[in-house]
Amino acid sequence: MDFDSYKDAMYNEMNAWYKTYPTDISELTKIIDQKISSDQSGYEIRGHIYDVAADMMEVKLFPHCPFYFEMASGRNRNIWGMEGLGGYLKNSKAYQDLRHGYLSDAETMWDKGMFIINDFVDNDHHAMGIDVILEKGFKGIMEEALSLLDNKVLSDEQKHWLNTVIKGCQCAKALGEKFSNQAEAFLKSELCNTELSKKFFERIKNTASRVPWNAPSTFYEAINSLIFAREMFNSLDGVGICTYGRLDKVLLPYYLQDIETGAITQEEAYDLCATLISLTDARWDYSQNQVETSTTICLGGLDSSGNVIDNPLTRLIFQAIVDCNTLNPKINIRVTDQHSQGFYDAAVHVSRNTRSSVSFLNDEVIVPAMVNGGLEKTHALNYVGGGCQEVVAEGTQVSSRACWYLNLSRVLTAVLGQNSSKTYQTLDSSSAHPIELKDLKTFDELYREVISMLTAVSVKFSEHLASYQQHWKKVNPAPLYSSTLLSCLKSATDMSAGGAKYTSTTFATGAFGTLVDSLLGIKHIVFDEKRLSLSEFVEVLNSNFENHTLLQKYLISEIPYFGDDSEESNEMAARLMKDIELLQKECRNFADAQYHPTFYSYHTNIYLGMDTPATADGRLAGRPVSRSVSPSDYKGNNRRNPATDIHALKALDYKGFPGAAIQYMTLPIANEQSDTILSAVLQTFVENGGSILEYQFNDVEILKKAQENPENFPELSVRVCGFSAKFTALDKTVQQEVIERLSQVA
Repeated sequence: MDFDSYKDAMYNEMNAWYKTYPTDISELTKIIDQKISSDQSGYEIRGHIYDVAADMMEVKLFPHCPFYFEMASGRNRNIWGMEGLGGYLKNSKAYQDLRHGYLSDAETMWDKGMFIINDFVDNDHHAMGIDVILEKGFKGIMEEALSLLDNKVLSDEQKHWLNTVIKGCQCAKALGEKFSNQAEAFLKSELCNTELSKKFFERIKNTASRVPWNAPSTFYEAINSLIFAREMFNSLDGVGICTYGRLDKVLLPYYLQDIETGAITQEEAYDLCATLISLTDARWDYSQNQVETSTTICLGGLDSSGNVIDNPLTRLIFQAIVDCNTLNPKINIRVTDQHSQGFYDAAVHVSRNTRSSVSFLNDEVIVPAMVNGGLEKTHALNYVGGGCQEVVAEGTQVSSRACWYLNLSRVLTAVLGQNSSKTYQTLDSSSAHPIELKDLKTFDELYREVISMLTAVSVKFSEHLASYQQHWKKVNPAPLYSSTLLSCLKSATDMSAGGAKYTSTTFATGAFGTLVDSLLGIKHIVFDEKRLSLSEFVEVLNSNFENHTLLQKYLISEIPYFGDDSEESNEMAARLMKDIELLQKECRNFADAQYHPTFYSYHTNIYLGMDTPATADGRLAGRPVSRSVSPSDYKGNNRRNPATDIHALKALDYKGFPGAAIQYMTLPIANEQSDTILSAVLQTFVENGGSILEYQFNDVEILKKAQENPENFPELSVRVCGFSAKFTALDKTVQQEVIERLSQVA
C-alpha cells in the first residue's frame, strides 16, 4: 500500500480535526490552578501539568495515518509549541510581567530600527536529545532520574527537578497507553472501515503502550518515537522543538536492520518517510496570513566520527521530499568537500524540485566555527539547523537565537546622529557618546566610532537581557525535554538554569551588506573624493536624497559595494566581519557563557528597514536593509552576479561565527537553472568558505500577476528568508519585497 493511496484521506481527516482547534482545556487548567500554591517552584508546577495531562488530556488517532502523536493540549492549529497546556507557565502573571517589563525597557532603551525583539527568552528553536530518546526511551530516563535521587548531596531544587522529570516520563507512558487503548477501541468502530485503517490501528495498539516508553527496536518504532517525543515536548513543556533531527543518521541502523531481516520493504520505509514529511502541511492552514511552522529535517553531513553521511536512506528521503512537494518541513542539507558529485547533484535536484525552503549547510566551516565557539568536535559534528537554518548541537546545546534581531546599518546612522537620542541616553558615556561630525578627520576615525558604538550597544543589550533571563527557570522550565540533553540529567539542572552542556546566545545580526556599502559610500564621497563634508553628506541623507538623485545613483552604481568582488569591498567586508566577531564575543549570557557570533535576519530586514533613515549606500529611508550576510538585493547588478558573490567569499572568514551565517542567492526561475549549474555553484560555495546557502527562484512576472489577481493563484509559493509560503497569503509588504528582489535578476 503506497503513500499516494492514503495521502488524501489522511489530509482530509487531519483538516477536519484541526479545524476544531484550539480544543477546550479549561477543565484541565482549573485542576492545575487548584493544585498550585504561591511557594511552589516552576518545576513543581510543570509536574502538575504532566500529572493532569496523564489523567485528563485526550489523544487523537487518524484512521489513515500510521503514526500516533496528536495530543489535544489546547494549542492553536498554526502553532508548533509554547501554547495550550504547555503554555500554562508562560501565560502566568509572573512570566507575562517579566516579558512586558523587558519589552517596555527595550522600547525605552533603543531607537526604532536598531532591534526587533520578541521575548526575553527563546522558548523556540530547540533540538531534543534524539540519541537519548532512541537509546533509553522514557523508561530509561526515569530509571536514571530515580537512581540520582539516592544522592544525599542534592539540593531541594535538584530533587524537585528530578521528581518532575519522573512525572514527565510517567506521563509519556500514560499517553502511550491512551493511544493504544484508542486504537483498540477504533478497531471495533466504524472508523475502522478499510483494510489500511485496520492495519494502522492494529500496529498502533501493539506498539503505543511500549514505545517510546521503551526504546524502539524497529524503523517504524524509531520514526514514531521522534514524532511522539517532539509533540509531547511541544504540548507540555512550553517550548518549541523545531527539528526532527538528522533522519538519515539516527534512523539508518533501524532501516538497515529491518531491510535485512525482511521486517520492512524499501517501499514501506518510503511510505513512512513520506508520511512524516507530509504531517506539517496536513496540520497547518496556509490560507491564513503568513504562518511559521518552525519545523525542519536535516540530512547529509558528517557523523560524529567524521564519516560522510550519504546512504540509501538519504536518497530515499530525498526522493520522498521531491515527490511530496510540500511547503514544510524546511530541508537542511549538510554538505562537505568529501561528498560525491552524485550527492551534490541529488541535493540541488531536491532544492529545484520542491516548494520547501532548502538550505545547504557547509560542514567545512560550521563545524570548526562551533569548535572555535567552545564545543567539543564530536558534539559540533552533530549539529542541526532548527527553526529555519540556525544551527544548534543536537542533544548537547541550548542556543537562544532568532529572537533578537540586530540591524547593523542602524548603528552607523546612530553614529551619524540620525534619530539616535534613545540609544545614546542608554549607553554609558564612557563607552559611547554623541560625536561632532566635524571632528572626524579620517575614515578610520569614523570606522572606530562605529565599532565602538556597536560594541557598546551589544554589551549593554546582553547585560540587560541576562538580567531578565536569570528568571527563566522560575517561569518556564522544561524538565522532560531537558532530561534528553547531555549534562542536564546528570547535574539535575534544567536547561533554563544553564544545565545543558553548552548554553549559548546569539544576536540574529543583519544588514551587513548595507553597512559595508554605506561605509564605502562615506569613504569615497567624504574622505577620498571630498565631494561633501561628512556633515553635508548627513544633511543629504536626512533629506532622503531630495534634490540629490544624481548622487544617489552614483552611490548605487559607481561606488564599490559588497558582492562585486572588488579588492576594496572585499577588504572592507573582511575587516568589518572580523571586528563584529570579536565584539560579539565580549557579550555574556545569563549562564556567563560567551555569545556566539551569527548572521541571520529572517525577513526582519523589511521591518527594520522601515525605521532606518536613508543610508550612505543610496538606500532611501524606510526601504528594506540587506538580508543577513548577503550582499544588498537593492543595488544595481552591473558589476555583481552569483559568480562574484561566491568568489568574494574567499576574502571572508566565517569560522568565527559558530551560530552560522546565511547567504541567500536569488536566481531566475528554477527551470532555467540546470542541476549541473546549481551543483557547481554549491560546490564553489563550499570550497570558498561560505557558511549556509539558500537558493531562491521564482518567475517575477507570475508573482506580479498573482499580486494583482490573488484569486487566480491560490497555490503559488515562494521562498522568502528561511521559509516558504503561499505568495498570496503573505503581507503585501513582503510580497513587494520579494518581487523587487527578483526583479533585480529577472
